[in-house]
Amino acid sequence: MHIVYNIHFDMITQESLKTQIIKALWQLIIDGEILPDEPLREIQLTELLNISRTPLRDALQHLEWEGIVVSEPRKGYRLAKFSEADIDEIYPLRAKLESFALELSGIPDSIVLDKLIEINLKIINSKSPKEVVELDESWHILLLSNCPNQRLLKMIKTLHRQSQRYEYAYMAMKKKVEKSSNQHENIILRLQNGELQEATELLAENNLVGMDALVNWLRSKNQ
Repeated sequence: MHIVYNIHFDMITQESLKTQIIKALWQLIIDGEILPDEPLREIQLTELLNISRTPLRDALQHLEWEGIVVSEPRKGYRLAKFSEADIDEIYPLRAKLESFALELSGIPDSIVLDKLIEINLKIINSKSPKEVVELDESWHILLLSNCPNQRLLKMIKTLHRQSQRYEYAYMAMKKKVEKSSNQHENIILRLQNGELQEATELLAENNLVGMDALVNWLRSKNQ
């Protein structure tokens, strides 16, 4: 792991130390400072983050539960490998759960629809791969923000985190997102027309198109 910057922890405020550590580790992952299948060296991480091993291991256990890292007896933790099977599990679940959440949410009001249009324009115009991924997640979460089932929303957010490290790596290769943005526009248009069922179907398709793009990218990467 090649550390090229320092992460500065603020004094613990409303966030728990565990949450701060998870965010710090996540930042290292998405910035490519920790690569797939690379060991997470606890001594190096505790020195970098200025923490003890106990809260670090708590954070690593949480990331293991999310499928981001894996543990091996007597070897410690390592970042999970990229795998086609992982993608094939995550995205169909996202498709089903997000469609269900939108169905429960109903048609968003005009304020939310206008904000969705605004975020999608930012996605189209952004030159930053990292920003595109973050904006895309914001778009999906805002779309579903009126869903009354908080447990469902939590599951969707977990799936987004699991998929994001693929999306960051994919976008870092200068991949294009026009198809996804066009689908966003079509979903918004359906919602503006009061066509909720059609919008939920397009949302599922949006996730599955993303899955296909990532699988094809991973296959080409592994050749």
